[in-house]
Amino acid sequence: MDELNTLLLALYRCARETPFEEFQLQALRLLRGAIPFDIARWANGVVDSQGIVFHAPYLYNDSTESLNDYNLVREDDEVAFYCMAHSGVTLNCNLADRSSHSRALQAYARRYRHEQGLITGLYNPGTGHAASISLYGAYENKGFSEQHRTLIQLAFPHLQEAMKVSQHLQAERIRNTSGNDRWGVAVADPGGLLCLAEPRFHCAMQSEWPGSTNHVLPRPLFQRLIENPHKPFSGDRIVVAPFPTNGLIFLKARMREPIDNLTHREREVAELVASGFTHKEIAKVLDIAPSTVNNHLRAIHGRAGARNNAELSAELRLTQV
Repeated sequence: MDELNTLLLALYRCARETPFEEFQLQALRLLRGAIPFDIARWANGVVDSQGIVFHAPYLYNDSTESLNDYNLVREDDEVAFYCMAHSGVTLNCNLADRSSHSRALQAYARRYRHEQGLITGLYNPGTGHAASISLYGAYENKGFSEQHRTLIQLAFPHLQEAMKVSQHLQAERIRNTSGNDRWGVAVADPGGLLCLAEPRFHCAMQSEWPGSTNHVLPRPLFQRLIENPHKPFSGDRIVVAPFPTNGLIFLKARMREPIDNLTHREREVAELVASGFTHKEIAKVLDIAPSTVNNHLRAIHGRAGARNNAELSAELRLTQV
């Protein structure tokens, strides 16, 4: 238990102090100090009739080709089905032996040196969502011990929780680029599953798409993100800004504000005002008459509900995506 406690303290410290982009690598390095694995795969995904579909898993000393090839044999992966049926229980096995019923799966295990395995899954049958970690030994005659099995079984829920801490801290950094609390933040994986989401984010989704669930992104928003993962979404009631980071999609969402109704030209003028440009300078930059700038600003103040340029600048800062 001392070894477990030491590992958990290090993991949560890592989640708080390590940049999000580096967290999983550093977490697995900490884990490798206690369990001598050669290869690892840590992922979220969904379970269907053919097994597990991984959503952008983190690979340690493994190849992306192994993921493509796994999709060809996953319906034969009895270990994966066992782990999903026994959520939270780690299976310690020789994977080549456990794959003897399928020549293709056995060849797959040998090709990618997945000889020994410590496989753990956490499965929510209500949503079909799953999280898993697979620690592989690359040598046929060098298996894992029962102590190793027990350690990862106890540690994996904490690995997931530490990951959520890291994700939440990154989401806070993204929210704070606007310097206010109008935004609700969330994190989604590439399949649209929500890893975490604040109540304010859920309320925004419900406002735009009544009936949307709390565990996946609404389909119209997800489709937009697939088409252009960096482009903000402006709906009838909400604004959503995406920030793809390290295989995940960080999002912040808020209700539409009057300033969101500015035209493209009005937005240009407003942003130049907020940047400190004078009316004459704006006219020169946009190649329009100073009187046109004045007309735009009168319209902008009315649309945005701002009494002066200082209020307009503050509103731009608070609502920027």
